[in-house]
Amino acid sequence: MLKPGGHIMIIDTGRNINEYGQVFQDAGLQIAQPMDLGFNGWWATPLTDSYVVAGNKPATKTAA
Repeated sequence: MLKPGGHIMIIDTGRNINEYGQVFQDAGLQIAQPMDLGFNGWWATPLTDSYVVAGNKPATKTAA
């Protein structure tokens, strides 16, 4: 659950970018471009790359 204008970021060593992106899209989030962090990513090893997927929940307009 994100408040309007909130941000979420997932870093994973798997290749689940498309699955995460679909979940974000289904939740109405704007998806930032997925990014390959390479093997120097957060917790990856030389045999496994890390990937980041980020999303933003659009801010709602308030009535004037």
